[in-house]
Amino acid sequence: MRIAALWTLRAESLRATTAFASRAIDVEQFSEPESLLEAWKETDFDAILVQGDTALSRDWLDVLRTRGASRAPIVAVGAGDTYSIAQALMRGADDYATEAEGATGLVQRVLARVRAGASPSQGPTLRVGLYSLDTAQALLASPNHRVRLTARECSLAQVLFEHPGRLATVEMLSAALFGNTEVANKRSIEQHLYKLRQKCVLVSKQQGTPLHIESVYASGYRLRA
Repeated sequence: MRIAALWTLRAESLRATTAFASRAIDVEQFSEPESLLEAWKETDFDAILVQGDTALSRDWLDVLRTRGASRAPIVAVGAGDTYSIAQALMRGADDYATEAEGATGLVQRVLARVRAGASPSQGPTLRVGLYSLDTAQALLASPNHRVRLTARECSLAQVLFEHPGRLATVEMLSAALFGNTEVANKRSIEQHLYKLRQKCVLVSKQQGTPLHIESVYASGYRLRA
């Protein structure tokens, strides 16, 4: 996962970058929206952070929305007074994180927003290589095999299929299963992933390229196909 950030305060930038890095999420810093949009031509970002409650930061939001950055969720970050929140949302921010939430709260809010934004655009059937996931019927399939998933296995598979070849953090999976990012959920996630892996093996039979869930140490999981 990659995050683009427009920051006005260096201290806040360092805290947020450290919090995202601890979850193996890259944050690329920009000082103005034009350079961010130029970088967008080479790579997609999963979300954009805009920090500050100034007129300048609100102008940045205008530029991002009018210049084609609307395909990624934009999260504004600021003090959290009523006026600032209203202005940010009116200018095109999808969400607002208050500085009182801290860096960890910001990470959780961004992960939830990325997850919420990905689902509607993908539709009920997701595809990765030879494999498909029918989220409406909870069916994992290849050209030769189909297997039924439980509701929680399907939720995990959906997150992985939405980010093929990319890191799906434990927090993202926890949010999909339990609606929160509590560390205590990790053991339950591992148990459901164990069963999902077995079903990936079943649908991979007679296929040249297996469907595989790769563990990324202390960070999360990655779907390979």
